[in-house]
Amino acid sequence: VNVDALAYWNSPQGKRDEEFISPFRVSTPPGKEKYITFEPDTGGFNNIRMSLENIIVIAAATGRTLVMPPPQYMYLLNSKRSFDDFFPVHSESFQKRVKVISSKQLLETEMVKG
Repeated sequence: VNVDALAYWNSPQGKRDEEFISPFRVSTPPGKEKYITFEPDTGGFNNIRMSLENIIVIAAATGRTLVMPPPQYMYLLNSKRSFDDFFPVHSESFQKRVKVISSKQLLETEMVKG
């Protein structure tokens, strides 16, 4: 099996990839952002990684802002970890495709003050 031909989360390959707009993208009026949240299960890291990859694809396809959970303990990792430790979700290139915010930022943005 020639594994060199496999692509795994490769970077966009040219102008067509860079300018692609998903047919599932939801149009929203200005100032009305739509969100999708991610909460990892209690499984092992590989299960968490796969579920995060799925939610990233859904967020990118629908044009929703991905809301990440606060740092937390993950099975067998023995310390509180943020997904930033493993995935470049706040990098400029990632943010071009999927806007990512923390749950704290969501509460500060959407919570009624009073």
